[in-house]
Amino acid sequence: MKPIQSWLPLALLLALLAGCSNEDQMSQEEVEFLSHMDQAQFFREQGELQASTQEARNAMELKPDQFEPWFLIIRNLITAGDGDTAERQLDELAERIDQEDPRNRENLNRMALARAQARLIREDWDGAVEALNSLREPERNQQITAHRLAGDAHRQAGDVDAAREAYKQALDTNPGATMAHLGLSRLAWQRGDKEAAREHLEAASEQDADDSEVWLWRARIAHQEGRFEDAAEAYTQALEGIGRYDVMTRRKYETISLLIEVLRENGNASQAFVYEEMLANSAPGTIRSGMRAAREAYDEGNLSIAAGHLEEVLAQAPGHDDAGILLGIIRFQQGRMDDAESLLSEHEDKVDSGELTKMLAAARIQLQRPEEARRMLEELDPEGNDPGVVALIGVAALSSGEDQLGRAMIEQSLAMAPDNTDLRVRFARYLASEGNSEEAQEQLETAIERAPDAEQPRAFLARFLAENGDHESARKVVDQWRSDQPDSALARNLAGDVAQLRGDTDAARQHYRDAIGMDESPASHHALGALHARDGNAKPALEHLRRAVELAPDNPRYLRDLVSVAANHDAEDATRDFLARVAEESDSATAPHRYLLQVALESGDDERASELVAAIETRLDDSGQRASVIAGAYLAAARTTADRGNDGRTRELVRQGRQRYKEHEGLALFEARLQFEADRASDARDILRSIKTQHPGSPRPFLLEADYMASEGNYSQAADLYQLARDKSDSPQTVTRQVRVLREAERSRRAIEVLEAATGKFPQSSRLYLELAMLQQNNGNREAARSAYEQTLELAPDNAVALNNLAWLLHEDEPERALELAEKAYNANPEAASIVDTYGWILFRNGDLERSIEVLESAHELAPEAAEIREHLAAVHREAGNNARADELTR
Repeated sequence: MKPIQSWLPLALLLALLAGCSNEDQMSQEEVEFLSHMDQAQFFREQGELQASTQEARNAMELKPDQFEPWFLIIRNLITAGDGDTAERQLDELAERIDQEDPRNRENLNRMALARAQARLIREDWDGAVEALNSLREPERNQQITAHRLAGDAHRQAGDVDAAREAYKQALDTNPGATMAHLGLSRLAWQRGDKEAAREHLEAASEQDADDSEVWLWRARIAHQEGRFEDAAEAYTQALEGIGRYDVMTRRKYETISLLIEVLRENGNASQAFVYEEMLANSAPGTIRSGMRAAREAYDEGNLSIAAGHLEEVLAQAPGHDDAGILLGIIRFQQGRMDDAESLLSEHEDKVDSGELTKMLAAARIQLQRPEEARRMLEELDPEGNDPGVVALIGVAALSSGEDQLGRAMIEQSLAMAPDNTDLRVRFARYLASEGNSEEAQEQLETAIERAPDAEQPRAFLARFLAENGDHESARKVVDQWRSDQPDSALARNLAGDVAQLRGDTDAARQHYRDAIGMDESPASHHALGALHARDGNAKPALEHLRRAVELAPDNPRYLRDLVSVAANHDAEDATRDFLARVAEESDSATAPHRYLLQVALESGDDERASELVAAIETRLDDSGQRASVIAGAYLAAARTTADRGNDGRTRELVRQGRQRYKEHEGLALFEARLQFEADRASDARDILRSIKTQHPGSPRPFLLEADYMASEGNYSQAADLYQLARDKSDSPQTVTRQVRVLREAERSRRAIEVLEAATGKFPQSSRLYLELAMLQQNNGNREAARSAYEQTLELAPDNAVALNNLAWLLHEDEPERALELAEKAYNANPEAASIVDTYGWILFRNGDLERSIEVLESAHELAPEAAEIREHLAAVHREAGNNARADELTR
């Protein structure tokens, strides 16, 4: 018999209790007990652990002899990461249960698993194994969980062989454990067995090819092997999942940085530039003295110091309006949109300020909540008289997919305020991204005409032209810029960039030298150093990159490139010494300290790491920034040691990092991922529950748990978790993942409902329309499928899958249109056997027998085992009188 779950729906519990009772009706006490348990589970599923625990305690007071409230509280504690309290609760529960009674075996096993989870949280690896050894005849599901927990304990303890064995046991019980395959792949790669590493990577990919971790590991392998084109493609695929976040998270930043590196190595400067631009734009004793100090620091431009004072004020007075509003403004200016939106929304009804409303609206646009932003703005300026409000409404409309309205509103704003250069350049960027090159160029030329001293539109126009292959026009723009502004070092730098894009490295080198001679900017040194590095000139490359770091020690790109070039030319020790000197000489920079901290952590030099942590803390007054820098270094070091297969050091780094910054979401998620990989799902969920409490607006813990549930084949639960993630922050990528698991759960009707709602929310997502079309087609809804395919092709006219599938839908009723679509699909992807087969068969149905045979033969060559292709080819040969060939195909 399966173990009773720690919570059952209220109706089912009512039925169970009614069946066990000698009375015709339940008592009021029983009804209240079930109601409290129902609410406890509801709050738990919503991530509200405190409310869930309180409801469970209410239930416990009513029926102290029932075990389910105990287990729910313990699960909540484990979720919150409180292993100590969880084990104390288990000790108390153990005193209430007869451990010799065989009827209690199920609950005793549940307690053993929970105790192991609690000890893993406490990093008591041996104790966790001891708890697992106390299991008595566990059920199969409990055995699987126990193997996972034991494997996790061994891995955390640094026992690589035992961890490997645990991965294998996980695969024996569940061959679809994606992260187990990836773990084995990383271990194999570390010991030099590349073939085994690839085998496990492909096995993981077969289970979930869209998993961002699969793509990331594939990218890292390609990167390390120097297959930069493959690495770039894999990093790009990984970013589809990682990049869904509205802010530039460290993980997203690091992945984009790696992508830039491989794009540069692959000679794709224009694409690298696009991503580089993305990165570039991404306790006083009393409340009164704290506010005064905060305002003074803010007026002087010291945002981090001001934020530190304000955090202290809010710690003393959580509802302080002025402190909350000013901190929200600072977070907005720092680009921390989640924090800005949270802080400003608390006070939006208390302050009559149009500027604050605009700021809050802008934050919500950044957080992919454009509909809310638009409603606020329309209420602020119903007549459309404020060009700033009109512009923001336009941006909100574009963000929600209403291109026509968005463009009209931005054009209206520019007509009202034609000298708004920033808006005009942003609009040009949007037009360029949509493929409207001529309009984008017109907007940039207008910006230059109206603001001839502004450098931003000239720089963007020159790069835009060069990236689109119009090198001569780009050169003319730069030449005119240099003529109009002869003292502009940026113009010289752009001249160098444009020269690089047209392949003239000698000219580029000279332009960068000229820029350095005019104004020794770090950008010029960096550009020249990077160019020397690409040419293989290590010495001048290192000289210029070091100078760039000296001039701008907090620029992560300059630092990253210096470290990369140094690693490629055996200059790592000298570079570390150089960075130590830079760190010592700088009073405020933290990037060199962060790099040195990461190196110390990776090498196990904890004493040096402590010194660097102290140095960083003295430079940063903002607790949020301290957490970002220091915890970020721990996280980066843990990832590196994990990739090297040093599981013990990885666990130690995560433990140390979380000890310092318990609420750092990235570290907590990484630890949860490690627990899942080690098949310690209960421990992972405990961590995730804690994250949900500490970061109630974040979708990330729900996404991680959903991905894990999907990898384990628990598709319905995964779908529910994806929905909870979407409730926090929605995106087409998350919708796609939810639909995938709904299909696996054979809940196609629900999947269609989800997609129909999502296409209304994200009307510019061709991927969602394609998913909807394929589902409708599979369900036999031909007209609905056709409509969705047509919408897909409006958004993505060259989508080969949509072209192929729509052609097949129409080939009987509209053969000419079907042939046109099939031919276009074939031209777009002539190596896809199914697409070639569709084209060949439709040629046959349109009477082109000779061409049909030729095309279907090529489809058969691409997929010789495909039965449907053989049937089509045989039918066409028989029609042509080639009976021998037809018989050969049908044998």
